[in-house]
Amino acid sequence: MHLRPHHLLCLQSFIGKGYSSEFVRNMAEIANQLNDNPDQSIRIVRLEDDICAACPHRMTDHVCDHHEITEAIDRRFLSWLQLKDDQCCYSKVTERLDDAFSSDILRAVCIDCQWIDVCLRHWEG
Repeated sequence: MHLRPHHLLCLQSFIGKGYSSEFVRNMAEIANQLNDNPDQSIRIVRLEDDICAACPHRMTDHVCDHHEITEAIDRRFLSWLQLKDDQCCYSKVTERLDDAFSSDILRAVCIDCQWIDVCLRHWEG
């Protein structure tokens, strides 16, 4: 499975909301796959991933029309996460998030994201 860095965060606070019904359905399917098999290997990618496949913001050249914002969030999250490899076990990432992530880090990493309030409710709730 291929995931953008910021989607690792999105999956943690996903509550069935998204850009379109197709996007929500795809996101829910991926979240269920990862929850059912948390030791699954994932590859962290910097462009389009498996979640982007159903996004209405996806453009024909496989780049998001919000590319500058998502790329900035990806960079900030990768800087915080400090992964050594581009391939890792999903449960290792979620353990790190559970142990060390906070709403303050979320505010710094995802400052440009339109969904930040949804995620803050998850991390602060």
